[in-house]
Amino acid sequence: MKNIPEKILQIRVLEGSSELGGIVDITPPNFENQSEEITGAGIDGSYESSSVGGYSNLPLVLKHRVVPSIASRRLMKPGAKDLTIYMAKQIYNSESGETEIQKIEIQAKATHKSLNSGTTGPNTKQDAEQTFNLLSYKETIDGEVAIEYDKFNQVCIIDGTDVLAEVRNALGLS
Repeated sequence: MKNIPEKILQIRVLEGSSELGGIVDITPPNFENQSEEITGAGIDGSYESSSVGGYSNLPLVLKHRVVPSIASRRLMKPGAKDLTIYMAKQIYNSESGETEIQKIEIQAKATHKSLNSGTTGPNTKQDAEQTFNLLSYKETIDGEVAIEYDKFNQVCIIDGTDVLAEVRNALGLS
């Protein structure tokens, strides 16, 4: 193995052009295909059929050291928000012996779901969590699109493959 991913060195989160400070970590969405149990004549038992390019709710969680700042609380207001997340990933190149930095950028359109203020005590962090529902998501790694998903525009690109191209064509959208 030439490149060994080691760790995320640093993160930066913005809402529009405003930086959201105090964020400790991020839980990216879990892409779980929508599925349906298929049974019937000619099928011995049943099986789960995943929907092409269709995913269940996509939660994004931002964890804060303390109750979010005014900038983060602003995200609780109704309406979609544009979030940008930058990450610097450290990779060890076993051939060259060098450490390399990979740029990861996530662009998301999201609506606010919940704010959990965490637990408060003297001289401790609160571990507050803010959860968002993603409407669209685009992750690029060193400038190349890894995942792009838009719930309303029939867009689902995974590692360069447009998995909804045939669906858009069938709907007369291409």
